[in-house]
Amino acid sequence: QSTWEPNVLILHYEDMLKDTKAVVHRLRDFSGFDVSDELIDDLLPRFSFEYMKANKDRLDFTQHIQMGHTPLFRKGVSGDHVNMLSPSQLKRLCDKCDAVFGDRLPYKFR
Repeated sequence: QSTWEPNVLILHYEDMLKDTKAVVHRLRDFSGFDVSDELIDDLLPRFSFEYMKANKDRLDFTQHIQMGHTPLFRKGVSGDHVNMLSPSQLKRLCDKCDAVFGDRLPYKFR
């Protein structure tokens, strides 16, 4: 659960890369959905970056595409933001996140 807002669950991409199953269990428990461990095990392969990228034509990202955003599936690695944002953009993003969240997040954006 969030340390600062009871209705917000903060998930880290790095944790999803490291242990997707544990993150899916956290999401299930937080949301209160009645999803069995067996169903999660069956669906787990579909949560992988590789699966979603290979099946992007079957996934509906119409709104994302209509808004002219960059490709939704890039590399599936942590830390690639440094290749997408200029140093000044990253500084502005970090400053804004620090201003909004302060020390209430378990990690820093810098």
